[in-house]
Amino acid sequence: MNVLILLTAAVTPDPAFLAGDASFRMTLADPQVRAGQYRAAVDHWSGVAHAVGGRVAVVETSGADRGDVTRRTDVGYVSYSLPAGLASGGKGAIEAAAIDHALDTLDPAPDTVLVKVTGRLLVENAARVIGPVGDATVQVRRSLDRAFADTRFVVTTVGTWREHLSGMSAEVDDDRARWLERVAAQRLIVGEYAGTLTVQRFPDPPRFVGASGTTGVRYDGWRARVVPPVVQRKAEGAVRRLLGGRLV
Repeated sequence: MNVLILLTAAVTPDPAFLAGDASFRMTLADPQVRAGQYRAAVDHWSGVAHAVGGRVAVVETSGADRGDVTRRTDVGYVSYSLPAGLASGGKGAIEAAAIDHALDTLDPAPDTVLVKVTGRLLVENAARVIGPVGDATVQVRRSLDRAFADTRFVVTTVGTWREHLSGMSAEVDDDRARWLERVAAQRLIVGEYAGTLTVQRFPDPPRFVGASGTTGVRYDGWRARVVPPVVQRKAEGAVRRLLGGRLV
């Protein structure tokens, strides 16, 4: 099985994404802390790649050096320079564009199993979750109403991503609540209704570990381990309402 595990990274985030809530700044803005978390994530996913017979690549969007993210020689590294105006769409717009750029740069075969991972996310049981996927198939967690897709962790093929999920950056607008998760969910629904795409649950529910890229809070499984009340109020309340408290 030919597998590409693609991680997205931003060692130094745009200050605009951190404005308005100082409680998040220390955790999310410190490049050294972020870089260390990315290196740990790369090591984790390199182990997964070895287990499933794949390889790891990182696409970085803030101009960091390769050594900031990984010191491994067996990991691919792509640096993505943001075009003017892209950041106005928000973090999701940047991530979507970076993935498209990485796939263009690395140019994997269309039938390559693509495992898309956001930043510092770890999946404890990833080697059991990742397996062959059929043509025109996407494995992802979604809300019950299918309006929200958990784009932190997606398994599909390169060809399917290019056909159904490329070009999403132009549709993402965080200020208008057109988050990447909603744009991706809409793409999936369109493909399902057209009969050109199958969306599946993972064969084994992924067990997330690591630190949230939004709040800096550590999490695993379906819930955060211990979430400070201020974070619950400011960050998780809206997400829980949006998801109806549950992903499948």
